[in-house]
Amino acid sequence: MNQWGLLAAMGVVACATAGRSPANEVPVGLGHATVTLKLDFEKAVLTGDGQFAFTAPVRELRFDAKVMKIESVSVAGDPVRFSADDRSLTVFFESPSTVVQLRWSVALDPTRKEAWFGYGTERWMPTIQDPAQRMTLALRVVPPPGMQAVASGTRQGADTFVVSRPTPPFLFAFAVGELEEATLTVDGVTVRALGPAPASRLTEALEVTAATMRLFASKLGVPYPFREYTTAFVRGSAAQESVGLALIGAGALDDLHADPTDDWVFSHELAHQWFGVAVPCADFGDFWLNEGFATFMVGIAKESRFGRAAYDAEVAIWQARSGRAHESGQDAPVSLFGPGVPRRRIADRDLQARAITYFRGALVLHRLRSELGDTAFWAGLHSYVVTTSKAGRATSEDLRMALEASSGRDLKPFFKRYVYSVEST
Repeated sequence: MNQWGLLAAMGVVACATAGRSPANEVPVGLGHATVTLKLDFEKAVLTGDGQFAFTAPVRELRFDAKVMKIESVSVAGDPVRFSADDRSLTVFFESPSTVVQLRWSVALDPTRKEAWFGYGTERWMPTIQDPAQRMTLALRVVPPPGMQAVASGTRQGADTFVVSRPTPPFLFAFAVGELEEATLTVDGVTVRALGPAPASRLTEALEVTAATMRLFASKLGVPYPFREYTTAFVRGSAAQESVGLALIGAGALDDLHADPTDDWVFSHELAHQWFGVAVPCADFGDFWLNEGFATFMVGIAKESRFGRAAYDAEVAIWQARSGRAHESGQDAPVSLFGPGVPRRRIADRDLQARAITYFRGALVLHRLRSELGDTAFWAGLHSYVVTTSKAGRATSEDLRMALEASSGRDLKPFFKRYVYSVEST
């Protein structure tokens, strides 16, 4: 069968987000994007220009593009037919193509002189908002004079950031504003904190981040996975991980200064650099592997800084919120795809309640740690992180097999009860 016959048989030459590819296969999507963003706060507009390469030739491709005006779509300078609404952009190619050039604009809040975008990549760049997708990115962010930009990936030059590891595109983010900066080095990693706050507050945050980074690397036996880690403290409510970058509301700096134990958001977003970025879940069916782990690692950080009672207090929070999900009829398995269940695309709006993916997911890990003991548990997590970071995607079965190998125990009954079934731990 030739290439076009194979793609047609797979059902992927049409809509990349239709989810019609075979079980366990990633549909055709974005492979790489080279994007330039320019922000003008006087005109309250963000303009974008980018070239998007696909993982295979397509005749039609649907992008997620929320509240975005599409200015032009072209291939090699020639206009291409497209349709757009306030949620998506669909491009129709006259002949199979592997690349498209897009130009777009996004309205900014005219009352603010900063901008930040996390999680909702489709609000500032046409993308495919699906954690099963993997792509690389070269992003240039041009801020107004006197302002600074930070973004996902490794900084290359004054305003360019590169994500060289294939990554779920919902993990891209950036921020622009008048930002002060504090910097330190942790075991060869450049750690930055930027925000509209005195440098002393930023330094306090860096000290917590440095200690937590060393703790997580020691527990997992895996160093922080990138050369840089930046926390951008922004105005408003934010708590979002991205590649080498976390966006956190600036109020967290005041909270930490007033109460050193109020540090959960720093640990949670840092933990995502291992669980979510280096080890991304295969798809939303195993989203608990991102969020349950990040929530659990908050407890580990609390235990290290403040003692076992602080860890137990976190466990009590997880139990209470998991219990409320049960009482409110929101019960669901923490993993939606048990062994033998065909995987399918799940939209973020169809995810389990946060009480399941975050707090019951953390309870699963707490119970595993309690039953296996620290030696086998952390050895299994080391193997899990190393193996799945190489593969670039993780499932609950990957975790089960890693913990079975480290403990010598059959964990199929445990996973059947606590991971693949509705069971309040």
